[in-house]
Amino acid sequence: MKSFRKYVDDPSFSPRLRYYSRRFIFLFFFVFLTGIAGARGIDSIPPGRVAEGIQAELTGDTVPAVADPDSAKDEKPDYVEGIDKDSARYYSRNTADTVFLKNGDRFTGRILSFEQGRLKMDAHGPGVIGIKWHKIASIGGGNRIYKVEDRNGVIYFGTLQHSPDTGEIDVLGMIRYGIMLEDVVRIFPLEEDWFRGFKGNVGAGMSYDKASDVLRLNAEYNLYYVISKWRLINNLSYIETETGEEEPSLRISTILQALYGLPKRWVLSEWNSFNRNDELGITSRISFGAAGGNNIIQTEQARLLVLTGFVVNAERDVESTDVLTNLEWPVSLQHTVYSFASPNLSASSNITSYVGITEKGRYRLDGNIDLTWEFIPDLSLQFSVYYNYDNKLVEGKKSKEDYGTALTLLVDLK
Repeated sequence: MKSFRKYVDDPSFSPRLRYYSRRFIFLFFFVFLTGIAGARGIDSIPPGRVAEGIQAELTGDTVPAVADPDSAKDEKPDYVEGIDKDSARYYSRNTADTVFLKNGDRFTGRILSFEQGRLKMDAHGPGVIGIKWHKIASIGGGNRIYKVEDRNGVIYFGTLQHSPDTGEIDVLGMIRYGIMLEDVVRIFPLEEDWFRGFKGNVGAGMSYDKASDVLRLNAEYNLYYVISKWRLINNLSYIETETGEEEPSLRISTILQALYGLPKRWVLSEWNSFNRNDELGITSRISFGAAGGNNIIQTEQARLLVLTGFVVNAERDVESTDVLTNLEWPVSLQHTVYSFASPNLSASSNITSYVGITEKGRYRLDGNIDLTWEFIPDLSLQFSVYYNYDNKLVEGKKSKEDYGTALTLLVDLK
């Protein structure tokens, strides 16, 4: 920790790096505000008309004729226009959500999310619980507005209505759509209180090897925020290794990323990141990138996202006070597999290669694998393996690669 403060307070800390740091923060808030604007623009239908349709559906009255529900139920356009959270205020405050199980039980409360093959709910009585999708008969989402995404990349906005057909939910926007639960990839509520939209986890770990006198401290958090077709992600990983009398070695990685959903499982991505790796001699690397890609695999139990684009880096190594700027071509593979039978396990891997465009002949590779076991609700143990390679050998360093493991205790955030 002392070494990190020394680095920040160093008078040689380049003004150009300070400039990029300010730009880094500015871009994050720009994307955040753009996402809010997108969320407020979901509905192109006058709020009064939306209110009439939903109120009629909830009370059993005749639904205003905006479309033929029977002919439209099986039609799946790339985007299904629905209603936003502001329109919800026209007809009711939020009522309790209800989850109907196949064994006849039911839970009422507030649905927090449906992802990774499991529904997370703050239920009346037991508190926050997780329910595996194959145990659910149907869902009644009260009056809240939800974003629902299926395995084909189709996105729906509307209220969730209980379906008489087992294993199906109905999404009520301008018209009613029936969706099988096994085809649903994600469900997120569009919260009226903005701060409730943050999901993720936070954790820390420590290990000590007396034989080699190595102490390792690690901490991380993983946050995401869903707004309309945007998914905003902020991750931080901090690992400090101390060996005997040597200076502590730091590995810091943080990223702010925005993903925008397009039809047919295509996505656009923009990210800003900061990295420090003492083992590779990188004092700082600030990156700005943009990419496009596709969710090649997207089911309730697995996801494979492929991204490619360009990234601009501003780097400084331990032997220089100058900041070098370069352009790279990245290719990223992000794969996640979930298993919630018993035990509750998930495995994720992220491998990204970088080919130098302006710096000919340079090649980098970043990779990490995480195996997570949720042994009690909202508390998980994560084993991580990381690997970093850079064929550019910094003067004074003997290795082009850095690798290691970390064991972290994670707490889920509601």
